Amino acid sequence: MDEDLRRSLREFQDYIQDVQQANHLNLGDRLTRFVTVLGSETPLGRLVRRTLPEAQFDKWYEDAMNRPSGMAGQRPLLFPTATPDRVAIQLELIRRVEDERIEFFAFCHTFLTTGTKFDEMVRAFAHEIVRPFSRDLLRVLHDQPEMKEPATTTSVGLSSVAFIDPSRIQDLRAATAPYDLSKLVRLCEELNDCYRDGCCFAVAMLTRAVLDHVPPIFGFKNFAEVVSNHPWGRSRKDAIDHLDKSARKIADVHLHTVASSHDVLPNRSQVNFGPCLDVLFAEIVRILKTNKPTAATP
Repeated sequence: MDEDLRRSLREFQDYIQDVQQANHLNLGDRLTRFVTVLGSETPLGRLVRRTLPEAQFDKWYEDAMNRPSGMAGQRPLLFPTATPDRVAIQLELIRRVEDERIEFFAFCHTFLTTGTKFDEMVRAFAHEIVRPFSRDLLRVLHDQPEMKEPATTTSVGLSSVAFIDPSRIQDLRAATAPYDLSKLVRLCEELNDCYRDGCCFAVAMLTRAVLDHVPPIFGFKNFAEVVSNHPWGRSRKDAIDHLDKSARKIADVHLHTVASSHDVLPNRSQVNFGPCLDVLFAEIVRILKTNKPTAATP
């Protein structure tokens, strides 16, 4: 994937979260940034323009406005069944709401919610329009040649966004030990896939899975014992302690928090424990090379 397109895609994924967490005071600014990253002058916008069909928006919107209202007074909002056509209509809808050709609160009251609070309308628009549009757009774009990663896992393009450095994964894959490291290697590969695609819940949970998986390699039953009893050396102990105290707690939050009226989603910054995991994996490689968990180099 071209680096400019990769950067544009990251911005888009970040702005999805911004819009989903917006309120009536900041929606306009966040929606503008969301639309701008899909503009014709951006790498992602150019790809979207080449991929999506032309939106027959005026006819679709006229039909939507002419449908009879239901018992609650709202009109049904029916999008095309074919995903590319549906995404094209939704994108044009979001653009027209952003530049005020369609009045936001009137649209929400007509199609999305009977509530009268502005923040309820913002949440309804984010969850019923922006979120499904973003999900389906990424699905439509997924198979485009521009979205493909280079065949080699050691390329600069992939390494620049890797959660776990590909060379470290190769070290683990090549290690000979009494332990089968195939699961650990696969966890690392899935961490990279999820981090690249912005799947931050998955990154947090996979990080927790790694911490639960590795203690026997160090000769202990759980990760807390690894942190406390393995001779890390002063310069590495802080990084490993950070994994136990922060990465584990963040994963617990997202694993065990129940549904609420307004969730705040994690982002890449919150779940990026890649550097600390690299310290952990480097020590695993060292142990397996020496065949025993001896004192680490300071």
